[in-house]
Amino acid sequence: RTDMGSSGEMLAVINGDLTLSERREDFRIRKVSSSAGDVSLSATGRAGDIYDLDTDEATPYGTTAWVTGNSVALRSSDGGIGSADDFLEINSSNHSPGAVIALASDGVYLTETAGDLNIDQVLSRNADAVVIGQLGSILEAGSGDGDPQADVQGSNIDLIATTAGKKIGDASNAIEFLGAGTGQRPNDGFQIEQFSPATGRLVA
Repeated sequence: RTDMGSSGEMLAVINGDLTLSERREDFRIRKVSSSAGDVSLSATGRAGDIYDLDTDEATPYGTTAWVTGNSVALRSSDGGIGSADDFLEINSSNHSPGAVIALASDGVYLTETAGDLNIDQVLSRNADAVVIGQLGSILEAGSGDGDPQADVQGSNIDLIATTAGKKIGDASNAIEFLGAGTGQRPNDGFQIEQFSPATGRLVA
């Protein structure tokens, strides 16, 4: 567990699994990288956001990953992950195809800088979920289509993978989502968490 106060930042570079939890303030990332393990970052304090400190990009997202691991898990109990003006850049395909978990109360704004982005769970309880695969596809983590649970849940949902030859989901393993419409309600056994997304729309 960490306490970075109101102005601290996190720099962590290792070769094994890394699990960190910021207890009070925002989780401000300078760089968090594991060359051979999984990375799990949580902001458990009130209104604690998770974001990177690199704000020099000319666009809302850059090509340098500030969070790198075989799999990447991000959890914000009462805040957001990234922002519409400054996406959080990750590399979750460091060695083998990893899985991405991003759970937040507010918006989720993630971009994968390297290979495919394999979604386990992406959730915004009260806002939007935007996921960009800069060079790869956006796929459901795992194989087969036997998992009925939503992979993405939010009001407005954007899934963007525009590199030639890349795809969103697969014919044998679709990406399921809850939200991006009207009259949404939680369905037991399907939703990621028991929240009803507000009226929204889908961009793919």
